[in-house]
Amino acid sequence: MNISLRDITQANWMECISLTTNKTGIPTLYEEFVTSNALSIALSKIQNEWIIKAIYNNEQMIGFTMYGFGEVNKFYEILRLMIDYKHQGKGYGKIALKKIINELASLEDCKEIFLSFERV
Repeated sequence: MNISLRDITQANWMECISLTTNKTGIPTLYEEFVTSNALSIALSKIQNEWIIKAIYNNEQMIGFTMYGFGEVNKFYEILRLMIDYKHQGKGYGKIALKKIINELASLEDCKEIFLSFERV
């Protein structure tokens, strides 16, 4: 297992928006527990403070994340973290979350990180 965070590019954005947490395997704009990757990528182009990354296990894209300093709330936040339904339950999300936290913690002015979530 080799989890990494990589930029969303012209070469991989279609693969990214095709990832889904829906058990049907069909991505939707508003999924059960997380906003779609397509909508999140669009939001990051309007609100420039958000960093978007694809989550890879070796060379396979398995998820998506969006994080940064929210200009409205004035704090660092992990806004999105999703692992595709085919790759859930393998510990990938936990490792990805640690990598995101380490990246944010390396910023000099980042003293706290907030996380939003949906109760199940």
